[in-house]
Amino acid sequence: MAWIVSMVIIASLMFLFTPQRATRESESRVAGLNATNQPKLLMILPLLVMTWVAVKAFSMPLSFFSLAMISFAATPMVLLIPKWRNALPPLALLSLVSVILGIVLN
Repeated sequence: MAWIVSMVIIASLMFLFTPQRATRESESRVAGLNATNQPKLLMILPLLVMTWVAVKAFSMPLSFFSLAMISFAATPMVLLIPKWRNALPPLALLSLVSVILGIVLN
């Protein structure tokens, strides 16, 4: 039970200390030509991992751990595409709930 409390404390601290808005410097740095190609190149590895995870998840019995495995693999893809970043909190909640349910029910 103590690890759940520590996870909640760490997540709360990350939420409080993470900047809510990017500065103008970082926005102007991202606006170069490499900014358009970099997420596409970085997306190759998470897509490969997601494909492997999906094959593994569907080949074994469905459990909360397989749901957590899929949500953990989807997290880098959500972080790489700026328009999808608003889906990060629900994805993190899905990961947390599925891991907790997997531990409690097994």
